[in-house]
Amino acid sequence: MPATVPTKDEFDALAARVTALEEGGSVPPDPPKPSTGHIVAGWGGWWWNNDYTALPNVREPYTYASIPVAQSAAAGSGRVKVDWGGDLATEIKAWKDRGNTAILLIGGGNDGGITLTSTQHVNDMVSSIRGIVDKFGLQGIDWDLESDRWNPKAMADASAALRTAYGAQFIVSVSPRPYEMRAGGPYRDFCNAMKDFLYLVTPQWYDYQEATNDSQQRSIILRDVKDFITVVPQDILMMGCALPSTAWNGWASSVQTYKNAWADLVSAGIDLAGSQVWTITGDVRQSYQWADGMAAVMG
Repeated sequence: MPATVPTKDEFDALAARVTALEEGGSVPPDPPKPSTGHIVAGWGGWWWNNDYTALPNVREPYTYASIPVAQSAAAGSGRVKVDWGGDLATEIKAWKDRGNTAILLIGGGNDGGITLTSTQHVNDMVSSIRGIVDKFGLQGIDWDLESDRWNPKAMADASAALRTAYGAQFIVSVSPRPYEMRAGGPYRDFCNAMKDFLYLVTPQWYDYQEATNDSQQRSIILRDVKDFITVVPQDILMMGCALPSTAWNGWASSVQTYKNAWADLVSAGIDLAGSQVWTITGDVRQSYQWADGMAAVMG
């Protein structure tokens, strides 16, 4: 179910607050630019930590990872936690020492009951995220709330509180499902109000019921991108991809499908910030077919 979208007055107030932050110097940093000129990113590992590729073992062209995943610490609250064995802080430091970026993914398709609708939820969320960010040395957050237990205003309040706490270099990104960015979707108005505050916006053009072949997937991506860049600048919009081994409805996009979709965008005069895949671990196990392929086509 979709989240409740705030009223126009509420978003006008939000936009005014974002403007005040900008004028005070709290603006997002420029996205990292690897040697290809576009960002090659991944959602790192799996939802759990017993089967993933450690970040120090991930090579270029990857430079940006949403890892680890924060899920609910108590269903119905804004408190989140990261269950992760090993020395993830050391792994992330080694990753960052190479000039790369690591941020916290919040939520996902089964987030354990994260709720973000009230001031108390916001306060609990911000407090728990700060503990995770400090523990692991993360550089920002990637919102991926996929339930009806949140609203854009509360997400914006939490984002602003974290940016205020950590300063202008703290990343706030979002990874919505495409229909959540279309007209009437909760991420659309959020991103419109926050577009000068956000770092990257990565719609998840995964293999869902809308697409069952290459042509349909390419058509959906092109249509959506043309629409989405009326909401956010194209230089913060990413192409969210899934590996060909990941199929939700019996069909999965190949790497070539996404490469073709990127070429379609270029032909339409559109140049996105880059692309991101679910997941880095899966791609490493497939000999970087996605990362190397997308880096080559993106240039």
